[in-house]
Amino acid sequence: IRPGMVFGPDRNGDTIADLYVASRNSSEILVFNVVASAQIGTGALFGAADGLSGPTGLALSPDMRYLYVANRGLSQVLQLNLAFPGPGLAIIASNQNGLVGPEALAIDPVSGNLLVASTDSHQILGFTRIVSGVFEGVFDGTGVDGIRALKMSFIDQQLYAAIVDPSNDDEVIIRRYNPTTGVESATPLFDGNLI
Repeated sequence: IRPGMVFGPDRNGDTIADLYVASRNSSEILVFNVVASAQIGTGALFGAADGLSGPTGLALSPDMRYLYVANRGLSQVLQLNLAFPGPGLAIIASNQNGLVGPEALAIDPVSGNLLVASTDSHQILGFTRIVSGVFEGVFDGTGVDGIRALKMSFIDQQLYAAIVDPSNDDEVIIRRYNPTTGVESATPLFDGNLI
């Protein structure tokens, strides 16, 4: 399970959302035209020269202006301005309040906060979406290991977290949380093998 893809603003003028992909190994954010099955442009939208180091998770602001990146190699969460891409990336959070090895991101539609799966500290953390984001607290500090993806549902207002089953690496558990209270649902949405 890899959380590093999101549909975002059209960059090539065909009026169809483009696919933004985090390439962890090459430390790049690439953009693809899904209709033409081709990369847009001749290089990365953002890369290692901009400060990316092992990007994993992506989330898009509700107004589609900002792309948030889990910059795993430097234990940071970055904000990329899609309306005015340029050199330098704004840092939302960096090596603070338990942020170690960020993997996945989601935006809470109610509070607007950025939720971060901090895989190496086994927590889900909350930050405001402003540069030098204010730490809002630990959303889930139960020591859950292996969080690989976070998604907010705009249908039932729940946060879903995909986790590698600690007793079987071939299986996944999909947990549900109430984003207002942080309370996990008594039963997971799914527990088993996705293959």
